[in-house]
Amino acid sequence: GTIRRRLPERLPPLHQHLGLGYYLDGYTCDEILLKFFPRLDGYLWVFPRTDHLAAGICGPTGAGRGEALRRQLGEFLVDLFGARVLRRARRYGARIPSLPPGTSAGVSFQGEGWALVGDAAGFVDPLTREGIHYALESAHILADCLTRGAPAAYSLSCLRSFGSEMDWAARRRGFFFSRAFVEAFTF
Repeated sequence: GTIRRRLPERLPPLHQHLGLGYYLDGYTCDEILLKFFPRLDGYLWVFPRTDHLAAGICGPTGAGRGEALRRQLGEFLVDLFGARVLRRARRYGARIPSLPPGTSAGVSFQGEGWALVGDAAGFVDPLTREGIHYALESAHILADCLTRGAPAAYSLSCLRSFGSEMDWAARRRGFFFSRAFVEAFTF
């Protein structure tokens, strides 16, 4: 959001979500845990690390949503690990932007004398909310276009590389997080 507001051109808004979580020092497990909840456009995760767990939840932005997401995650972790789990937990959080379905590449992340990469461009998977791969890929594509002296090729190169994948996910986001789908896979 901050970078996009500083550009000379008005850009279409991105879908905005929050990713909030805790690093749980001293806790470990051997499995990755993903949990979906009815009526949540997002999911909860617990990822094992060598000496801690990274636990988080993502969902839509809005008034009070951050507190509600953190409370939902906290309740889940306390049920799973006991009341002491959050005593030494280290918090983390970030906004998660993604392109709306059908966004045209040139309008959304490139203009005269500038180009956006990664999260600033909205290159985040609308389903998994993963963006590191797309940040690296878009930076690589931009560097290649600049090196070849063809900066105008950036938008089309991104579309060819991952545009259809991003649009496919954006068009299915509503179904993927729908109550019927989540209830079918929540047990």
